Amino acid sequence: LGELSEFEQRCIRKLWPGPVALVFDVPTERRRAVAASFGLEEADLYTDQTITLRCPDHPVAIDVIRALGTPIAAVKAGSNSSADGREMAVELEGKVDLILDAGPPKYSKPSTIVRVRKDSYEIVRVGIYDQRIIERLLRTTILFVCSGNTCRSPMAEAITRHMLAEKL
Repeated sequence: LGELSEFEQRCIRKLWPGPVALVFDVPTERRRAVAASFGLEEADLYTDQTITLRCPDHPVAIDVIRALGTPIAAVKAGSNSSADGREMAVELEGKVDLILDAGPPKYSKPSTIVRVRKDSYEIVRVGIYDQRIIERLLRTTILFVCSGNTCRSPMAEAITRHMLAEKL
């Protein structure tokens, strides 16, 4: 991907692993280098100068990725997202080396696709998560815990407001 902004890093931290695919813009030089490292054409990984990435939260997928020790490039996942392993095997016969069928999907909807830019995002496809859930996941929450001394809570709030005002 190249250099990621703080917001792009935040999206990764907050939304992965999980049922969210993130779409990132990738500079031309980076696209060429990454495609070549996989022995693929740029068009196999990128669409309109973007790449769509997922970090699944399924234990089988996580175990496979850990065992391989490298990211997996899926250049075609099949056209029928609701297909089971046998249906996918028929559709992709001769095109893939291995299909691992971990059983029925956890969710009845497809993953949410979010296009992430340097300081904003746009939902491309609503899936498991809708706009409200994405907003809540990306929100910054600050919790002040008072240990019994009531004067500390207003002081913590004032210090935090000051720090945020300086940062923003």
